[in-house]
Amino acid sequence: MSLAPHTPIDADTAGPFTKRVREFCLAQRITLHEDAAFSTQAQSGSLLKPVRLPVSPRDRSKSSDASLQSLLERLKRWIALQNTHLIQFQGLYLNTGASQLFFISEASDSKLSNVIGSEKDQLNKLSCLQDILSGLSYLHRHQFVHGNIRGDNIFIKADGKFCLGEFAPARLPSPDCLVEAEAWSAPELFDSGRIRNALIDGWRDYAGEYTYASDLFAIGCIAVLIYTGEPPLPQRFPPNARSHRDLWALVRQPSPIEKLAIPPKIWPVISIMLRYNPKNRMSASQLLTALMNPNPVKTANLLADVPSILARSQARRLMRSGI
Repeated sequence: MSLAPHTPIDADTAGPFTKRVREFCLAQRITLHEDAAFSTQAQSGSLLKPVRLPVSPRDRSKSSDASLQSLLERLKRWIALQNTHLIQFQGLYLNTGASQLFFISEASDSKLSNVIGSEKDQLNKLSCLQDILSGLSYLHRHQFVHGNIRGDNIFIKADGKFCLGEFAPARLPSPDCLVEAEAWSAPELFDSGRIRNALIDGWRDYAGEYTYASDLFAIGCIAVLIYTGEPPLPQRFPPNARSHRDLWALVRQPSPIEKLAIPPKIWPVISIMLRYNPKNRMSASQLLTALMNPNPVKTANLLADVPSILARSQARRLMRSGI
């Protein structure tokens, strides 16, 4: 990408935020738009879709500086990732007057949340879920946590493929973000202390950040939306579930509409994603393998105890076996 021309701003008045964004775009050869006319064009149906990121150019605190640095590092990594089930980054739009930074991505025909339940809803539900989980599996294989999976951030491309939209700009969700994405948020994001106090191996220092496990929980919620037309009710830890054993024993039961709408061979795989204990949700690659197999439940059971480092080779063997 080439750097788009922008209106020159004096270095002293541009501020450190603007200068850092410009330097980053120059170094990474990213298109940067600063013309207000571009925003009007994009929002009125251009092939570019701006998405505001919660970083303010006017905030010059150390925490804001760290947030910007974290965002730019994640953006650099996202640009390097190329997968048909990820929305493609096409530049940044910086509106210094309104204190906004926008993520510009490729155009898409529609959002999943707009299609579900509408007259256009002719989805192959299993294929849709496989597409989305394939994108997440690719991200996780490249050690990238998405953190922003929700119904209105899944897009349908012109070729009919489904893709994940823009990632969460911060490692830790803000209270406002959790309220906004309540239906798609894993229970540990709301109560990280419950996980720490349960002394779960690998989770004893958990501070409420987005994780591979919370991404998978969100995909489980997306799956419920795909099959029932509605996201599930927000899921929280019961007050009496305190120990590792308590969390391990918790099982989310399907609602009446989920029992009717979700095929019996698919529900067990979805229920794995929606488990209360984040350690028990398996991996995206394992769950994708189960959904790609004619017998998802049997495949998921066979993969359940496979160490993550062996999951990929075991998955390939199971796919070849046609179980």
